[in-house]
Amino acid sequence: MLTKRTFALAAIFGAAFWGCQQSGGKLDDAERWATDFVANFQQIMPQVPLLQSQKSNMLDEKEAYAVQQQVIDKFRASGEKMIGYKLGLTGKVRPFGAPEPVYGQLWSSMQLAQSDTVRLSHFVQAMVEVELAFYFADDVDYPVAPEQLRKAVAAVAPAIELPDLAFSSMENLSYLDLIAANVGARHLIVGEKQPISNVDINALQVRIAHNGALAGQGSASAVMGDQWSALAFLAEKLHARDKKIKAGEVVLTGTMTAMSPAKVGRYDADFGELGSLYFWCKP
Repeated sequence: MLTKRTFALAAIFGAAFWGCQQSGGKLDDAERWATDFVANFQQIMPQVPLLQSQKSNMLDEKEAYAVQQQVIDKFRASGEKMIGYKLGLTGKVRPFGAPEPVYGQLWSSMQLAQSDTVRLSHFVQAMVEVELAFYFADDVDYPVAPEQLRKAVAAVAPAIELPDLAFSSMENLSYLDLIAANVGARHLIVGEKQPISNVDINALQVRIAHNGALAGQGSASAVMGDQWSALAFLAEKLHARDKKIKAGEVVLTGTMTAMSPAKVGRYDADFGELGSLYFWCKP
């Protein structure tokens, strides 16, 4: 018997019929796409990439973020509470044709506890990213000097982000699709916070193991060459859209290791002086 999970995995690897079922023809209305995306996201169904659905009306970055905002507004209307932001594509190599990093928004229902079991059936295509979570005590007004940015951060914590590549096809996927789809935000696990003054952020080395075998390793400085530069970049991009990081919000700065598909089993992540995190993935 075919399950939703079977269809979802088939779609990710190019099952064209599913995209046809989802698209219902050309989607030339961004609001309709956003409505469909939210409905599919909540039902764990793959979504046709935005640019594939609007081939005669290619979007630019500004328009893609406008679509993302429609997605966020629809989640807020359903009762979701926004808690912060996530950065993506912050490494030296940026896939999907991205000229620079991208950002999305996080909400409270995405948070999982370290002891929680992650169900892969709750994703279209779950991925694993090893990140840092920065908690802000003050608003960040742009332009912001480095010392002001550091003072605005109250604490830092180890984090695992579990994004979802929830598309019906990965062929020719663009960074604009990722922007519109809120950069794949689905779930995150955050460990114990530490005062930012206690940690040499960019010196952190991280490792993640799956069932005891090394699955990835990296350093905090791999994120745009400097974690503080990543936060400043986000502040600048938000300012350009009349937004800002606010007191009480959290920011995930991007993966420090290669993003990898989530698999059944136990994951253990070592963040050096920041401590460790573990979680289980089950079907």
